[in-house]
Amino acid sequence: MSWLGVQSNDSLRSGIVTVLDVGSNKVCCMIAKLKPREGSQLLKGRTHQIRVIGIGHQKSQGVKSGVIVDLNRAEQAIRLAVDAAERMAGITVDSLIVNLSAGRLRSETFSATINLGGHEVEAADVRRVLAAGAKQALKAQRQVVHSLPVAFSLDAERGVRDPRGMMGDTLGVDMH
Repeated sequence: MSWLGVQSNDSLRSGIVTVLDVGSNKVCCMIAKLKPREGSQLLKGRTHQIRVIGIGHQKSQGVKSGVIVDLNRAEQAIRLAVDAAERMAGITVDSLIVNLSAGRLRSETFSATINLGGHEVEAADVRRVLAAGAKQALKAQRQVVHSLPVAFSLDAERGVRDPRGMMGDTLGVDMH
């Protein structure tokens, strides 16, 4: 398996996709083979068919309310589920996509501003203010899973959708 669920080139070339779902009640692993679809009116926009070639599941161990509380027990349940799916499929997976419910998620909004010094807003300035917003989120002693800019502000004028090309002294962002 590759680190962080990034598919390896071998998996991409073979058309194999492996998904692991780690929950508080059960751990499931599914291995599927992707096959390019022929043009069809049914399911427009779908490029591949999926054929499930292996399934494995186990009673979850070491996971409570979506949080891993016993790493060794959780690892054992995961290994058993993946092993069962691999045996059914007749292959050994080298990467997988992981879904973990993470029971203590929280949604927050953050704001950040940077000084422009009166020049035109460029893409680099947008990246800088987004990075400043991400730093605000990290101050909360939590891990950021996902963040999106909701709106920008330019010199306290709120609700700017895309500030690039505009002139100002202060660029701000509201992030969620």
